[in-house]
Amino acid sequence: MNDKRDFNSDRRDYGYSSNAYGGGINGDFMNRKRKAEKRKKILYIVLVCLLAAALIGVSIGLGIMVMKYKEKESEANQMEAIYQKAYYELISSTNDMSSKLSKLSVSSSGSKQQEMLYDLWKNADLAEQALSTLNVEGDGGISLKKFINQLGDYAHYLTTKTVNGGALSKEDKETLAKLESVMLEMSNSLKKVHEEVMNGKLFIGDGNLFEGSLGDMFEKFSDGSIELPTLIYDGPFSDGLKDRETKALNGKSDIDEQTGREIAAKLFNIDASQLTYEGEWNTDIATLNYSFIDKNGIQVHMQLSKKGGMLISMNRYNQNDGGDIDDSECADEAEKYIKLLGFNNMQTVWASSEEGICYVNLAPVKDGVILYPDLIKVKISKKDKTLLGVDARNYAFNHTERTFANKALSVEEAQSRLDSSLVVENVREAIIPYRTSGEKYTYEFYCTSERGIYFVYIDVTNGDEVNILYVVDADGTELLM
Repeated sequence: MNDKRDFNSDRRDYGYSSNAYGGGINGDFMNRKRKAEKRKKILYIVLVCLLAAALIGVSIGLGIMVMKYKEKESEANQMEAIYQKAYYELISSTNDMSSKLSKLSVSSSGSKQQEMLYDLWKNADLAEQALSTLNVEGDGGISLKKFINQLGDYAHYLTTKTVNGGALSKEDKETLAKLESVMLEMSNSLKKVHEEVMNGKLFIGDGNLFEGSLGDMFEKFSDGSIELPTLIYDGPFSDGLKDRETKALNGKSDIDEQTGREIAAKLFNIDASQLTYEGEWNTDIATLNYSFIDKNGIQVHMQLSKKGGMLISMNRYNQNDGGDIDDSECADEAEKYIKLLGFNNMQTVWASSEEGICYVNLAPVKDGVILYPDLIKVKISKKDKTLLGVDARNYAFNHTERTFANKALSVEEAQSRLDSSLVVENVREAIIPYRTSGEKYTYEFYCTSERGIYFVYIDVTNGDEVNILYVVDADGTELLM
């Protein structure tokens, strides 16, 4: 019995030891092996998941990059189309101006000269719009735009000499011949670039367009190698008005790029991040220049004075889609816009239309006196009343606090100085530009006669007839001469 128990006891001990050996050492090894394999599987799954996530991320990233690339490509194509249209309009308008200037030199008909001068004026405006859209920079580009504006206004001024069949003088033709030589050089420079553009060697929106022959031409306008004739006339871009102080900016502090960005964003109700800074230009008015793309994908350019951040000019590329909104509605809209842009007490003094654009002239009014030297020009679309352009250079140069001279004669006394054929329809007081840099305090008489409409200006201090403007109907557009 005892032996049996001992045997069984030994057996149990043996069995226990055997289990401990097989289930302890062998089992522990197998467990470790299974755990290692499990960890490998988990690690493999994790790696696969990470790789899949990475691939998904790369795919998404590539997708986003492709989308952004396509968006940029689409935007670039859109801008290229805008630049191309502006570039070809510039070529067309400059070629037409060169042709008209050449014809004027041999024309002897006053009526034909008037027709060509009027076309010259219109094409100068188109060329100026095109240059603004092309974002021509630098002193040379600014001087070129100034020349184009001068040419247009000079042509406008000369039409006064061709009213009722009057012809241009020999001196007028000599000046026009000098202008023709400048326009011819400009046209030739554009032609040199045109072939490269047509062959795909240059893109209009590429900065390289303004290098080479075209850039050289801009440089010539800046360095004086192109001799520009001196133009003295009653126009907003007259050389006779240069080298003046900017009275409206006196006492103002200089602004930096960021301050200008904030001012521009507020003026046009956009986010500052939408603006592109185009640099500082130092011409007769130092400006900081910006541009942005509006909600319709149209590029808008603007200039702010470095002193004080006043809006000097603004131009929105115009599609010229026509429109028939009444001039009075456009004038009302212009007055609203100009107030939002920081100019107060402005009143429409003249509005006329041409090819879907209403040109509105506004002047400040103080104590009932119109301040014509401070004139601001505004362009409004007759299709949807969009603001297309602002030119506030005259305002920057001339606007200041004024004291008015004592009147030496009444309205009735001044009216008695008018020609008996004139019928007075309205009268108001006005400060008007006089010669190159002076001013006169006058009575403005709006008159009609059998010959048409006249504005006659009589000096309030001595009764002298200071100026007469005649309203000319040119192809349905009323012009003040």
